[in-house]
Amino acid sequence: MDFLKNVDISKILIPVLAVFVQIYGSRLQPKLPTNIMNLFNNNYFRFIIILLITYLSSKNLQQSLIITVIFLFLTSLATTQESYENMISSAEGKVINVGSGGPTKTIRVNFNLDEYSISNEPYNKQNPNWSDRFDVKKINSNTIEVKRTDASVRWGQNLQFFAKRILSPEDIGHLLDCKNPESMRCLNFCYNKGLNSSFCKDMFPKEAKDCLNITNKANRLDCFVEKCNTSENISKPSCQILNIRKSVRDEIKEKINKYRNP
Repeated sequence: MDFLKNVDISKILIPVLAVFVQIYGSRLQPKLPTNIMNLFNNNYFRFIIILLITYLSSKNLQQSLIITVIFLFLTSLATTQESYENMISSAEGKVINVGSGGPTKTIRVNFNLDEYSISNEPYNKQNPNWSDRFDVKKINSNTIEVKRTDASVRWGQNLQFFAKRILSPEDIGHLLDCKNPESMRCLNFCYNKGLNSSFCKDMFPKEAKDCLNITNKANRLDCFVEKCNTSENISKPSCQILNIRKSVRDEIKEKINKYRNP
């Protein structure tokens, strides 16, 4: 109690609690209305609230701005890192069946190693407590060789590998930016950075896939809009947004031309 008497609670505890509630309020109460949750998760709203809290506590605008920017920057890094780790841990996986070995100690399995990585040790589905040992060797991008390394000459168990999909930087970007596939953030990622992502290629009309190879952004946009403007594709969210983008671009170009050539 003596310690509390010497501490100005209003200047320390209340601002700390306010910042905590502002950042974690939407997570502490998942039953909040969606619009309230979205408000608390909005970066601009966070910035204003935290800036206001720190300013009321310190009465120093410059100091409050610095603290707020640093705090939100660190929070953003932590959130991105958490999303990245969750995404890596939940990357698409599949089971590869090696099968039963024959009269030899070696068996080869055809498998695409360019897209997936495999565990070092195969798993014995029939006998999980087995003590047999195997060596795994990559022959080429499509073949692995499984060789028994203990004293036994052969094996008769059905072996399996767990393979995890290898994520490219484009795949990582898509998983971080495309939580809502119809969002502008997702479209911008796919249109500008994610051209090699299989997800992004599926996001656009099939007829527009060749447009992804066009490096000139203006020509690429024209190509997309041309492929989008069909009865089958015009209603796609990505096509609607790209049409709006082209309209805005053309309007700006028209105004610039009028200004240069009155």
